[in-house]
Amino acid sequence: MMQVIGSYTSPFVRKVRVALIEHGLPFDFREETPYTADTPVRDFNPLVKVPAFVDANGETWFDSALILAVLETQKAEGGASLLPSDAVPQLQVRRLETLADGIGDAGVLMFMEKKRDESEQSASWIARQQEKVDNGFAFFERYLTERLDKDFLHDFDGGLGLSAADIALVCVLEWYTLRFNADWRKQYPRLAEYAKQIGGRESFVTTRPPGG
Repeated sequence: MMQVIGSYTSPFVRKVRVALIEHGLPFDFREETPYTADTPVRDFNPLVKVPAFVDANGETWFDSALILAVLETQKAEGGASLLPSDAVPQLQVRRLETLADGIGDAGVLMFMEKKRDESEQSASWIARQQEKVDNGFAFFERYLTERLDKDFLHDFDGGLGLSAADIALVCVLEWYTLRFNADWRKQYPRLAEYAKQIGGRESFVTTRPPGG
């Protein structure tokens, strides 16, 4: 059976779990942290990062965007898709997915920096990461406002309604809220409306981390 290795709270691990559920693919979840000296994560990913994914053929993959692309080859023939098959539409979806992942990367860097002793923290480094997050939120707020008649980030519909980009963005938004107790919804009302609608799907409800 397919296996996901990672933590319950990681937005990137959750992204993979949501995608698997949307595809209707059964999998085992192995909770592991990459931050201990003897972590078994290195057995699945030389970079010692999560998520890692073992596919139906026993092949190991890492990086959430790559894993979601791999899932397109694992789903049932004729099954629903989270990525367009045509090159240009797929690139458009993956561009939005990359931006959402980049917001998550900046948020994780900021979160890890804030876990250091206060005397060792770099205020300029935190501010730089916060700027990335804010710029990303602002971009998606504008983007979604221009698509007021649309529920999703892209017109592509592979049978599920949403795309890999939608999964990536909502996982990051909910992670950011959880980790920073941040109320960004008033500043970005269209983004908040969108996240609430997507976040109500069963795949998101069942993977929501404790406290989320």
